[in-house]
Amino acid sequence: MGKLFLSIIFYASLNPSSIFAADSSPITVEIPERAISEKPEGRMHLRESPEFDFSVSSWAPSLSISDHSSATTSFDRSDLPSLKFSLIVPTFGALADFGIKGLLGVSLLKLSRNGSGGLSQTSMTQSGYLIPMEVGLEIAPRALSWRKFQPYVHASLLPSLFATPDSQVDRGKVYFGLPYGFSAGGILGVGLHSLKLNLAVSLTNGQIQDASMFGVGVEGGIRFSL
Repeated sequence: MGKLFLSIIFYASLNPSSIFAADSSPITVEIPERAISEKPEGRMHLRESPEFDFSVSSWAPSLSISDHSSATTSFDRSDLPSLKFSLIVPTFGALADFGIKGLLGVSLLKLSRNGSGGLSQTSMTQSGYLIPMEVGLEIAPRALSWRKFQPYVHASLLPSLFATPDSQVDRGKVYFGLPYGFSAGGILGVGLHSLKLNLAVSLTNGQIQDASMFGVGVEGGIRFSL
């Protein structure tokens, strides 16, 4: 067996073309044309990052709550505007194709009213804190975008709490309501990483306790992603 192996090696050294002739020709592999031209079905989307939105709003309802207090007026906005924080959550599939995203948020608005209390019926002021939470959708079709401007609309439920601390006007109370809201506006990229400017007009309706939450406001702020 060893002699045969040495003989083959010796013969190959004298006639290399006879052994490796088969390897001298290029190897051709045929690929069906269908496999080249066929594209995967469906559209691929890069996963977007959640966005954060901080804004201030001129919206301020006048709450006329029937709490049987004597000589009191409606709760109206105090000196500060409404502050709002929102989280915009990306979606996938058909929802992403239409530019639909999830929306979660919370706002804080300080209200106050005048009243009288005590034996002398002294005039005094009572504060209240309105905390609307937001659960809804943002609809921002890509087909409507222009350069760095993207219009959008919001539709949301606004589970809301209204709390008043203890005062000489009356004891502190907490009220709950489920109003709803809509807004329309646009975001504009300013070229600083993911920073965008946000401006919108909002409308809120519904009740908290027996008081109307109806109001229209203008809100503006910034939006960014991490």
